[in-house]
Amino acid sequence: MDDYYVITEGFQIPDTYQMPEAENEPYAPIYVKLGSFIDMDGSTPNAKWFPLPIAEESKATIAEEIVAPDFGYAEILDIRSGIPFVNTNILCGGDLDDLNKLAKMYLEMDDLNRITFKAATEAAEPKFVADVLDIAEHVGDYNLSFFSGDEDDFFKEYVAHHLDPKMDRRWLDTLLAGNEGARLINALNASMTSYGVVSERGGLLYEAVPYDHDMTKGIRSRPNEYDLIEVCGQKALYVDNREDALRVPNNCYRYDFRSDGADDFVTLEKNVLVNYSGSIFVKEPIEIPDEGYLTLDEESSPNLLCEEMTVEEFAEADLSQLDEEEGMGGIS
Repeated sequence: MDDYYVITEGFQIPDTYQMPEAENEPYAPIYVKLGSFIDMDGSTPNAKWFPLPIAEESKATIAEEIVAPDFGYAEILDIRSGIPFVNTNILCGGDLDDLNKLAKMYLEMDDLNRITFKAATEAAEPKFVADVLDIAEHVGDYNLSFFSGDEDDFFKEYVAHHLDPKMDRRWLDTLLAGNEGARLINALNASMTSYGVVSERGGLLYEAVPYDHDMTKGIRSRPNEYDLIEVCGQKALYVDNREDALRVPNNCYRYDFRSDGADDFVTLEKNVLVNYSGSIFVKEPIEIPDEGYLTLDEESSPNLLCEEMTVEEFAEADLSQLDEEEGMGGIS
């Protein structure tokens, strides 16, 4: 057709994602199944699906439909969404407001920003709803090459960007550059996603990079982020990378977890070699008994606070101010 050809052999129409039905409702990026309680047999007799965002004036009506005292008692039982990673695996108490805000922001995005947001979310593999919301709030800081179907495509696009525009780009079609494309994407700290190649936040996709850079770090090193937890009555940063755990900030104390050989923490100690299960950094020292270990019980065991920080951010953070901002919103 007009000197172009289309390969159709082996092509299959992709399955269309079906959202739960909601009567008389326009398209919604997120649907949540809400209920107010779960029966002893595990059923939720009054649970219903609702599209997000939910308007403030609709909350009282929804509370009546799911037989809840008020909307604040609504529990998320299930999620359906076309946004990557927005599912029940990222739920952590109090997420309904954030999901509602996320849905509203998504509807306000234009088509390009929606694709970029999905690509950045897929690349980041977020663990919490707050992480997805953070990406949405900074979607303008990402760049997306949505014409790149794979690493080979991106490499040719990148090379063409730096060549004289008079050059016939068809010369590039003779190259097999998948490996070089993967190296280049790594060098740019970008990611290959099902939506195209997306930059890191604040990154560029076409800046000139040296071929012999450190392949393990890319141009910019990305510090590891770790879970913020509460343990022994204070906030702590759980560091499961032994190398990072050895670099204790000047204003912090380090303690190690010992596991039972499975996944459960059993003791907190100053230094663990056998059955080491990660370390914590805290701002105040923890009293370890004379026998050299603190046995963890229901009160002292760690609680996840649904937030991540780098070691540097934790060392510089004012944790008392963090308490006020979050309202001590951890799992207790």
